[in-house]
Formats: sequence, structure tokens, C-alpha cells
Amino acid sequence: MADRKYLSAQCRTPRGGINEVHILDLSEVGCLIDKRMIPMSEGDRILIKMEGLAFLPSSVLWVEEGDAGLAFEQPLYGPVLEHLNRCFTVEATD
Repeated sequence: MADRKYLSAQCRTPRGGINEVHILDLSEVGCLIDKRMIPMSEGDRILIKMEGLAFLPSSVLWVEEGDAGLAFEQPLYGPVLEHLNRCFTVEATD
């Protein structure tokens, strides 16, 4: 049985509206999100908001099936990244 970990976030796309997404992987310079049902394309500029932070301007680097890779315009501060990585929810999966 594998565990699934994610960090809940909000995503604002150029098409409008704010949607809930799950961040599956996070680094100083970007993240991998599960973007199911949210239309976005490579090159889109979006805003991503994690708990306790303002919206972070980001660019969509790639989209594949239900996932997307994002690059932040400004890197996350190291201690902020460490804190966020401790906030991931872990769920057991079958």
C-alpha cells in the first residue's frame, strides 16, 4: 500500500475563477499539481496560493493528463519551503 501526499492550494487561471488543487511535489522554484478538470495550457500564467502565503505568480511549463508543472516567478524562501513541506497531508491508498 502506497501513501499519497499532497498540499491543498488555490489556483487562479487566466480563464477566471479560483479552483482547489492538490500540490503533489514542491520545490523552491515550482511545483507539480493535480489539475483535474481545470483547463490550463502550457505557457499559461496562473496564480497559486498556499495557506499563509499570498498568490504566487507562476507559469505552466507542461501539462500531461491530470497533472501540470508550474514554475514560480520568484523562488520560495528556504524556511517557507521547509514549513510547507511539513504541512503535506498524507493519505493511505489501496
